[in-house]
Amino acid sequence: MINTHTTLGIDSRRAVTDLVEDLQARICSAAEDVERETAAREPARTAAAFAGDYWEREGAGTSVGGWGSTRILADGAVFERGGVNVSYVSADRLPLGLQIIGRAFDEETVLRVAEVLEHVAAFRHRPSFIAGGQP
Repeated sequence: MINTHTTLGIDSRRAVTDLVEDLQARICSAAEDVERETAAREPARTAAAFAGDYWEREGAGTSVGGWGSTRILADGAVFERGGVNVSYVSADRLPLGLQIIGRAFDEETVLRVAEVLEHVAAFRHRPSFIAGGQP
């Protein structure tokens, strides 16, 4: 586990940033692949691609600052709406979260997306900055 009770150094922050940015890119790429493959099989459907938006907020005084990347996909061959968003918050400790949202009572789809994410992200190995390294 990551020790969140100690201040993270620059190297740890960079490692986490690189990991999360890579995951965001891989998730978006995998979703776009599904869109293209479906549109190729079903010509009446149009594949969608993610549009990206980078944002930044300066923290003043005790307010929290940060930056992030918002990627949105809409009206696709498979996905009606989707987003893969990453936020980096200025703090002494590591805030980390992932949220998959689906329609009401559509847990099956949410779990399928989580399964694809787990496969694409290759969560079988722990990053070196997590205590214990490889499982």
